[in-house]
Amino acid sequence: MSFLNVALLGGLAAFAIPLIIHLLNRSKFKTLDWGAMHLLDSVVANNSRRVRLEQLLLLLIRCAIPALLAFCLARPVLTGWQSLPGEAPASTVILLDNSYSMDAIGASGTRIAEAVDDTRLIVDSSGKGSDTSVILTGGSPAPMFDTPVFDSKSITDQLPFLDSGRGATSLADSLELGASVVSAMANSRRNLILISDFQRSDVDALTPAAIEQFRQQIASQAVPPSITLIQRSGEAEENIAIEDVQLSTRALGVGQQLKVRVRVKNYGVSDVPEARLQFIVDDRLVGVTELAVAGDATAQALFVHKFVAAGSHVLKFDVDAGDDLKTDNQYLAVVDVIDSIEVLMIDGDPSRKPMESETDFLAVALTPFSLGQMPLADLVETRIVTSDEVDQETLEWARVVIMANVAKLDDERTAKLQDFVQRGGGLIVFTGNKVDVDWYNRVLHQQRGLFPLPIQGIGGGLDDGDRGARIVAQHFDHPALQIFNSGNSGSSELAQADIAQWYVLTKPASTSDNRIQAVSNKAKADASGIDPQASTLIRLDSGDPLWVEKTVGKGFVMACATTADADWNNLPLRPVFLPLVQQLVTSIATRGVPASNLTAGETLVALYDAAAADTTQVLSLPGNKQRSLRPVADQQRSVIRFAGTNQPGLYTLTQPDAPPRHFAVEIDRGESKLETIDADQLQTLADALGADVVTDGAAFLALDSSRRHGREIWRLVLFALLGLLFVELFFQQRFSRVRQ
Repeated sequence: MSFLNVALLGGLAAFAIPLIIHLLNRSKFKTLDWGAMHLLDSVVANNSRRVRLEQLLLLLIRCAIPALLAFCLARPVLTGWQSLPGEAPASTVILLDNSYSMDAIGASGTRIAEAVDDTRLIVDSSGKGSDTSVILTGGSPAPMFDTPVFDSKSITDQLPFLDSGRGATSLADSLELGASVVSAMANSRRNLILISDFQRSDVDALTPAAIEQFRQQIASQAVPPSITLIQRSGEAEENIAIEDVQLSTRALGVGQQLKVRVRVKNYGVSDVPEARLQFIVDDRLVGVTELAVAGDATAQALFVHKFVAAGSHVLKFDVDAGDDLKTDNQYLAVVDVIDSIEVLMIDGDPSRKPMESETDFLAVALTPFSLGQMPLADLVETRIVTSDEVDQETLEWARVVIMANVAKLDDERTAKLQDFVQRGGGLIVFTGNKVDVDWYNRVLHQQRGLFPLPIQGIGGGLDDGDRGARIVAQHFDHPALQIFNSGNSGSSELAQADIAQWYVLTKPASTSDNRIQAVSNKAKADASGIDPQASTLIRLDSGDPLWVEKTVGKGFVMACATTADADWNNLPLRPVFLPLVQQLVTSIATRGVPASNLTAGETLVALYDAAAADTTQVLSLPGNKQRSLRPVADQQRSVIRFAGTNQPGLYTLTQPDAPPRHFAVEIDRGESKLETIDADQLQTLADALGADVVTDGAAFLALDSSRRHGREIWRLVLFALLGLLFVELFFQQRFSRVRQ
């Protein structure tokens, strides 16, 4: 026997209440001597014994009443009773796998269709008073309804509209959620059913620790459920999928060229001689190619496209190879095309002579087509000012500000620049011989946080005998530098540039190979104030950082330890300077912009200006669903956040008098290899989980009818309690009449 509400067994202690009342109210007699009393001694003795027996009987009955009530409320369950089909209600949790591998087509249809049929049969066969919860396990497991439902029709009506094609199933998370839900359900007869194709990748991810945790979770329940596994795997084997799509850049301007590399993977064993890959932009077919993909191999295709209009554009890729699973034959991506990136360049050493101003090389690198009078479009629009010309109007125009060898700014302009960065702007600082080191350390670094690291000294030198440095060839993780990851050396082109002189931003581990000149005693004193948020992007072979970055508010700051012109280095004279500067500028201009390409489950974020907080946005979801959302004010802007991106597909935000904003949500292709565990491996998994294995829903019903379930007996106890109340009342009335 077990109890569903063990805590209420504490009410058994209430039996002491009648006992205490009886003891406190025992009659106290006063003895009076009377001459004829001896004639009644025998009668008094007989009556006393009868009264004591009557009182003892009533006391036992009254003590049993609260104890029986507590026993009833604890909901006792007798285990080992045979329960015939339909005789007793059941609580059932069905873990229904709707991951995208369940869309695979077999001889009798898709796996998900067979699983839905099993679910419908089990739900329709549940008896009166049964409650059921269906949990969809694809991606992040979630119940179809917030609470278990007693109306089976409400579940079967929703099954045809089931969202399939979701991410891989986490068996550990699904089993944990299922065990938690079934433990809180209403009936003592309980079932936990997992219907899945049992992909090998999903099963391999279920660790022994997760299995043990599930077993303990089940064992700790007052009435553990019966656990059943139903496999729907079919005969599907051959599958080809779009494994990945790589975009050449995140920030793209009108008229600029986008390169898209598409990887197609053949997860089957048979060669695919002709796989037709389509490239579709905004529902318009713009490219087609034929690929030959060998069994268990990968092929790549490269598409190039130019956008003639700014805005949010949807890229769709579709491969047709006649395989068994179509869901992973498509891939979505979104490209945000912008009109331009406005860059304000503050020239710290202007000159009328060609290529002698601090910003001349930057202007050529950022606007090569405009300066060369070529028909191609530049993404960047520049404006050059001196430090005295920086004002609120120019900062509001700019998306990125570049300080090139600027000595210092006054307090008012520095405060405005700090506010610009904190609100989401980008700042790039190039150093040089005009830099006021004390001001950079004390104001720009310590007070304003706009310079990532303090300046300690000067490395290298401009004399012929001074030893310079070169950039370390490495693999770059920063998105702005990943285009230089070619070959084994990674940054071989960057590593060929000679850096003659630079500022030392951090104290090097060894100074024996470098001539370091202290620029001031103040610089030495401030050298310990290293910002832990600063990170090194590019490092010299001397051990010193060349490019560093940090976050300031909602914006970003990058700093270069050398000059933007050719005074201290020959990097501006090399071809690699143009892509380096353009990548850094576009990266810092767009890093604060939320991503438009998401993985299922990531939060969708859209930024608007502050005035948009009073507007209503409509979010269109996959499956023709819609949500109304309102931006929330966030300092000088407003933001929309939507966390319900579990279903892959296209999400579109629209508002009146504004172009739509698209977001592509994709899933990991881990289930594309259609390899399921065999019968023996499934039985091994079932033994580990303490489960039974059946082939389909009908087999489950047959198994369920032969299982021995516990039966609640609280109704019988309640009837016994009511009977005891009548017995107590009967004896009370009878004994009172006798004494009268």
